Formats: sequence, structure tokens, C-alpha cells
Amino acid sequence: MLKMNEKEKIILAAVEKAIGNDWHFKKLIPFAKGTLGNVYDLSKNNLVIGPDHRAVKIVQTSKKRLNRVKKELKHLNRTRDNQNIVSYIDYGVVHVGETLAMWFVMEKYVPLPEYGADRAFSEKDVLRIGIDISHALEACEREKIIHCDVKPSNIFVKSRKEAAYLLGDFSISLDDSQKKIANEYSIGYGSPEQLKKIAEPLSNRSDIYSLGMTLYVLANDKKFSDHCDELPEIERVSAELNAILKKACSCYPGNRYQSATELRKELLKLMITKYC
Repeated sequence: MLKMNEKEKIILAAVEKAIGNDWHFKKLIPFAKGTLGNVYDLSKNNLVIGPDHRAVKIVQTSKKRLNRVKKELKHLNRTRDNQNIVSYIDYGVVHVGETLAMWFVMEKYVPLPEYGADRAFSEKDVLRIGIDISHALEACEREKIIHCDVKPSNIFVKSRKEAAYLLGDFSISLDDSQKKIANEYSIGYGSPEQLKKIAEPLSNRSDIYSLGMTLYVLANDKKFSDHCDELPEIERVSAELNAILKKACSCYPGNRYQSATELRKELLKLMITKYC
């Protein structure tokens, strides 16, 4: 039987061959890890523009679980016209023994934790992130998709020079019509209904909670708050932003913003008032 690391090398070689066109893996170690798969750096020496880089997500699965991975592809396809959602360029499946590996080639962006590793996020930064990711969630709402995993590591920066923010990793996303409790979530960012603390089904408001908590952590020097009913205020940001975050992170869905559009408008209004 193949050891895991040997098996992964064979899978990477098979994916590299399937992608073709002189693309190759820069390193055999992933630069990011998603809920279901790993993301690797793909590179190519372009004669016109020089070194070119893309990212490829590889999800190891089986025939039995392949439909779950296809669901992520379906959700990405339905939201691919939104400029604030990470989309795929190409995809495919390779077979290694009994294992199937589905791969997605994407533009390579900077993960938000990496981008913010040596900096504090200002209130303006937090507003910009909130506006962009709310725009991404608007597309999800139109397509009746619940992302289920909004958090800093699933947010990407277009480039270090261009601070536009994108939402990625739809690994555990659900169709809104399913109206069921998810068994997977990220600790600290999952809504009370995801954690089964309240008897409510998942909805678009679950994503609004997770985005609100993400913005709170970024505004609060990357510190969580173990709140029960109401978030404690962050001293270094405005009363207006504190109010927005408290509403977004209300325990009960009915007390939150009811749509991503409603949240985005509030964030945009504050951005214009303070910085324009």
C-alpha cells in the first residue's frame, strides 16, 4: 500500500500531466489548506510576460463522495460572474487506484491571513473587506447558496498592490432549499444555528453572522470574543461600526441583517460618511 505522502506525489504528477501546457507545481507542499482539499502553487515560464502563477485546488475523494465535490463546482459555476468570488479557470478528475482527485485551476490570490500577517487592519480596511464580501454573498443569495464557511482564511486579496477582496472555498456550501443543519463549521465563525445552540435552520443570515464575526476579529486586532448575547464594543473603532457588527452577529437570525445587500449598504454608508 502506498504511504500517504507517496500517494500525494503520484496524484500531483497526474494532475500536472492533466493540466499540461508546461504548467508545473512549484512546490509539492500546499500553500493553503481548505476544508476538503489543499491548494498548491502552479507555475509556468511565459516567454512574453515571464514567470506566471496560478493556484490549483486538489480534493481527494471517492466515487461515493464525488457528488459532494461536484456540488462545489456547481456553486462556483453559478457565481462565477461575481468579481468578489474566486472562480475556476479549468477543472478535471484524475484516478489513482481507488482514489479520485478533482482539481480546480484558479487565479492565484493572497490569502487574507498572509496579507495581514504583519499589519493591523484599520477601520477603513474592515469596511472595504465587508463591502466586497457582502457583494459576494449577494451573488450567493441570488443563487440560493449558503456558503457556510465565511472566515478570514477563505477570503483572498487580489494582489498586494490592489486591495480587492474575494470569497473562496465553497467546499461545505449548501443549497438554500436544503434548509438543514450543517455538521461542519469553523470554530469561532460558525453561527449559533450551525453550532446547534439554537433550533434554527441555516439560511443566508448564517453567512451574515460569519461575515460579521470575521470583521469583528479583524477590527479587534484578530482577537475573538466569547460572547453569549452581545459582542463587547471595540474601543478603537467607531460607534457606528460597533453597531453594525453587533447587529450582524446577533444570536438570533431574525435580529441580524436580513440580506447581504442590507449589510453592504450600511457598510458603504459608513465608508462614504467617514472616508469620502
